[in-house]
Amino acid sequence: MTSLEEFRNQMSITKSHIYFNHAGIGPISDSTLQLLENLSKSQRLGNQGIDWEPFMTWHGSVRKEISHLINCSSEEVALTNSTATGISHILSSMNWIDSKERGLILNDLEFSSNSFAYQQISKKFKIPLHIIQSIKEDGIEKLSLDDFRSKMETVPISLIGISHVQFQNGFRIDLEKLTKIAHEYDVKVLVDAMQSIGALNVDVKKLGVDFLATGGFKWCLGPLSTGFIYIKEKLLDSLEPVFVGPLSDKNPTEFLHRPFNSHDSALKFQYTFNFQASGLGEAIRLLNSVSIAKIETKIISLIEYAIEQFKNQISGIMIISPTGKEGSGILTIKFPEKVNLEETEKKLSKKHKIAISVRAGGLRFSPHAYNTEDEIDKVVSVIKNII
Repeated sequence: MTSLEEFRNQMSITKSHIYFNHAGIGPISDSTLQLLENLSKSQRLGNQGIDWEPFMTWHGSVRKEISHLINCSSEEVALTNSTATGISHILSSMNWIDSKERGLILNDLEFSSNSFAYQQISKKFKIPLHIIQSIKEDGIEKLSLDDFRSKMETVPISLIGISHVQFQNGFRIDLEKLTKIAHEYDVKVLVDAMQSIGALNVDVKKLGVDFLATGGFKWCLGPLSTGFIYIKEKLLDSLEPVFVGPLSDKNPTEFLHRPFNSHDSALKFQYTFNFQASGLGEAIRLLNSVSIAKIETKIISLIEYAIEQFKNQISGIMIISPTGKEGSGILTIKFPEKVNLEETEKKLSKKHKIAISVRAGGLRFSPHAYNTEDEIDKVVSVIKNII
């Protein structure tokens, strides 16, 4: 078991920056960097420098780490290179010809690039696309489960696309309740978990979700161009992937033209080699060694501490992120109108080496479990002086 202190020691970013932008791009650990450097060096000699036997099998160990993280079988996991790619793979593998009378559900809080695939499916197959409108409670944007139920009661639906955690203000929907409601109407649920996996305890069996896609380069602390999908085992036979390659086949080293012999597992979605994914495996191994339950507890405690400190020390602010069961690792705060958010973010980054983002008309803070309360104190103090 890795302690939080040992976890922090693995993150060299802490020596130069206060990094509160894991909802943007996460830094990689020293062990992940070392592994990627070794792999890159091995290719200097081309085919002579690569040990092909472990290279052909390493993705199995990566999938095992992922399955441990989200509580599923590794046979239900395939590696991709982003959330959007994973969503597109899953959507394009479905039989829309026979179900085009049943619509899709999205909502108006979704990250744009992840909603594009649904829009394209809707356009290509003439499938109705329904957008659930968010509501505001005390200035905080949320989604109501009742609105999803009402839509499924009034029109036929085949699939809900939903982010577990919304990227702007960190609203966390109750996925377990949503999937139970959806399944009452024979509706499947495809989850964008980019802002939850690596920060929160995402147990796909407990949540009951049908499909899940995520990138590995935010809270998972993996390299860019990494990610994975989860597909519930009983649904694998119903999907026919369009994007396939050597690793999708049961005999990936038989190169001559022949009939495609697809894997029975989610591996049929894993179409190509990706050196970077080995780095994702190391990153998730580190998270697993710390324990995702411990990570979530620490992140939520940091968010609660940050809210308290901002409220106590800076007047005129408005917290637009939910807390409690609807909260996550994202804290977005609106400041008085006189505050230039973009300039504030630039000053924090360039002068003070503090990494955050501007989102939803506020400053978005997203600390990880290796961050500390002392770092929060410094960030609050610096912002107080700037504004």
